[in-house]
Amino acid sequence: MSLNEFFVFDESYFVNGQGRVLISELGTDSDVAVPVGPVDIFDQVSPYTPATGWVDLGGTSAAPVYDRGVALNEWKVQQQLTAVLMVPQEITRTIKLPAAEFARADLLQMFENADAPSAVAAATGASAYAAAPFGQFTDLNQYRVALACFSPLEAGTVQEGADGPLRPKMVTQVFYRASLTAENVSVTYGMGDMVSADITLKCYAEPGQPQNQEHGTYFFEEAGILAIA
Repeated sequence: MSLNEFFVFDESYFVNGQGRVLISELGTDSDVAVPVGPVDIFDQVSPYTPATGWVDLGGTSAAPVYDRGVALNEWKVQQQLTAVLMVPQEITRTIKLPAAEFARADLLQMFENADAPSAVAAATGASAYAAAPFGQFTDLNQYRVALACFSPLEAGTVQEGADGPLRPKMVTQVFYRASLTAENVSVTYGMGDMVSADITLKCYAEPGQPQNQEHGTYFFEEAGILAIA
């Protein structure tokens, strides 16, 4: 046996971390439903347009980060020095989104937990602009969030239609419900630097979902030919 045979791995399980982020605000008159598959978030064929109700976050200044934590309670009895049982108290999931397209009014609305921006028409001597006021808030807007990445080509390819282009398989993670977390955020306006904002969201349970399935879903696309209607 060579060393290559001893250290075994499977490239089909690798995922490219160059992720695309999509968001959908909840609490509107037309909330999107919990996605059943990636096609409910964005088209699976070029140009991969976001589905109705979803918005592409656009460029990020760094990689999005997903963090999963668990708080445990230790149960102890007087007769034993170590814990006899570990009981999960809370599962916390957060997503950090370093938004680089800072000047977008809809992203500022998310970052500042503000009302929807308003459009102001141009006038004599004044440009048209979008106004995104901010200030105190007593409640938190909630969002559905999706992270989409590609697997390497070695993991298999998807062909978009019988004569369409080949692309890598997609791996998509969707978080059903999230809002701003209790974390300070700083924005630096530095000469020569890109202005960006790290938006950190905490996940919450989606009502109506089964036990242990209320936070989100991973979608692992399979290789093959994608039928196009």
